[in-house]
Amino acid sequence: MDPLEEMPVVVNCVLTRARVIDKDEIPVQELNLFYAKRPSDNEYVTISDAVVKVSGPGQTYDFVWNGGKWISTFIPEFGTEYTLDVTLPDGKRLSARTVVPQEMYISGVPVYSGRHCCSSATYYRVEPRDQEAFIWITGAEDRPEIRRFCTNHPGADDSNVVDGVWQDLPIAVSVRDNYNNIFNDTLEEADRDLWMKFGRMCLDLPIHKDYLRIHHPASFDNGITGHLIQNIYHGYSPSADGFILAADSIDAIDPPAGSVGRYTTYRLPIRTYFLSQEYDLYLSKIIGRGLHSDEFAEMYSMDEYYTNIEGGLGVFGSMFYTESFSYHYIYY
Repeated sequence: MDPLEEMPVVVNCVLTRARVIDKDEIPVQELNLFYAKRPSDNEYVTISDAVVKVSGPGQTYDFVWNGGKWISTFIPEFGTEYTLDVTLPDGKRLSARTVVPQEMYISGVPVYSGRHCCSSATYYRVEPRDQEAFIWITGAEDRPEIRRFCTNHPGADDSNVVDGVWQDLPIAVSVRDNYNNIFNDTLEEADRDLWMKFGRMCLDLPIHKDYLRIHHPASFDNGITGHLIQNIYHGYSPSADGFILAADSIDAIDPPAGSVGRYTTYRLPIRTYFLSQEYDLYLSKIIGRGLHSDEFAEMYSMDEYYTNIEGGLGVFGSMFYTESFSYHYIYY
């Protein structure tokens, strides 16, 4: 027997859907199949002569070998279970299952009292509200410099929390000074009270480096901010099913021509990923140890790493991601 064939076989496949402004959804699904490395190996060895299939309700999709990986063309359906089946050249089989997340999104509005904005952090709500979600948040694809995030969501993973709080970031200092100027100018007593409750709480939030990982349960209740915020903005009343999100960089946008009053508009460009549970577990283990998501084959001891592949290692998961832009308006 070839000693290489005694090594575990690794499968990495994440069925993917996307909603990105001004971009068409790409229907190509990719799969990596290879032998795990031995300590003496410089590179892992790919497997190019297997039979790879993914099956959904009433439909089976064949993967073909193309340019160093396996590909198939289809768009997975939201909320649907798919089964992976891999037959190796020696007849061994690997299998796994995943359920594609439901179509979800997060909507955000700044919190207002009267005509004054109380925080440059944004209050988010996950829709639909009755769905459990495994959420990862990063900067948008063209904004890699957005690398520090803050939230009061109790389901946030604290494994990537670093020293400091949000008010230590340069963007928070400028916002805080702006609000302090408003205090001394036109801020009414009710607005001042709301800023002291809500805005100051934002400033004390811990910093998460590179990403936010959040387990958002169905029928989520924050239990922190809902009772603090009573004002309604455009029919939206922040309540206990929302959470605060802030980051270390936002875009200043000029107000539209002819606008009344003085205000500054800010935009926070983020990418939100909704992951299947198995991919969330896999990714948290890999990234939590300082690795990239495709480096599973580098490991010689797999006991501490999550896998859902029967007969092998790796992950068969799914995700849906979207890019959104939340806006903050600071009125003078």
